[in-house]
Amino acid sequence: MILGLGTILDTKTASKAIENGAEFLVSPGYSKELDRLSELENTMWIPGCMTASDLMHAHGSGARLVKLFPANIIGTGFISSVKELFPDLLYMATGGVDAGNMEAWLRAGSAAVGMGSSLISTAAVANKDYESIKINCSSILKQIAAIRTSA
Repeated sequence: MILGLGTILDTKTASKAIENGAEFLVSPGYSKELDRLSELENTMWIPGCMTASDLMHAHGSGARLVKLFPANIIGTGFISSVKELFPDLLYMATGGVDAGNMEAWLRAGSAAVGMGSSLISTAAVANKDYESIKINCSSILKQIAAIRTSA
């Protein structure tokens, strides 16, 4: 298992996450401070991007994978357009991604998707309903495999 943590907003939280074993960090935006810290700590950091300017900052800092956030506002057309400008970047659509629109994001060029409450509900966690979480995750993984096989 690889442990990562989001939503990282500052270096204090990032440092604590790394101290506690996080192997990667995810943020909703780009931060020079988080970029520097992740480099010093040799920890993967995935900055959030919503504009071409954000992508320029992330790309210029050496990021390889960026979080497109919020995906439900940006739309799949955005990734199709910016892939031509930043072909070296990998994209992870996050925010509003669910089983119903995941395929569109993957077909548009997203290398990964981030799913929160659409995958693991607050109720399931509160009720310790790990079986439903397991079933949801298994279903999504099967859906991803089918999408990648048909591509």
